[in-house]
Amino acid sequence: MTYFDPDSRKPLSQVPKGMDNEGPSYELMLKELRSWGFGQIGIGAISLIASSFLSPAWGIMLISVGLASFFIKDAAMFTIYGVTVIWAAIANGLNGLNSPSWGWAGFSLMQIYFAVRVLRNYARFRRAQNERERT
Repeated sequence: MTYFDPDSRKPLSQVPKGMDNEGPSYELMLKELRSWGFGQIGIGAISLIASSFLSPAWGIMLISVGLASFFIKDAAMFTIYGVTVIWAAIANGLNGLNSPSWGWAGFSLMQIYFAVRVLRNYARFRRAQNERERT
């Protein structure tokens, strides 16, 4: 039986799809880029539609970043996503200071969590991209 990690004794069949013994694959990175691209376009469209409540300028920026995902197939896009989400988190956090409820502040904390996750993806997928470029 082949194991992913000899210390954890996880069978290879339990390894997430797109991962191998070395970590995430380039194909998984492309899938994540597509997913983030569609997500950014979707949230941007919602921002444009709900412009009385949400900022249409953010909508245009999110759609632009989402569209870039389909043309720029590089791990560096994850830093762009992370910075975009941190920027939104700061704006929402500041907006929460003016609001009597904690909704925006809570949403801001959730966005920071997602930003940290996506920035960590950059490091993971950069290794996969470098490996592919070497071969």
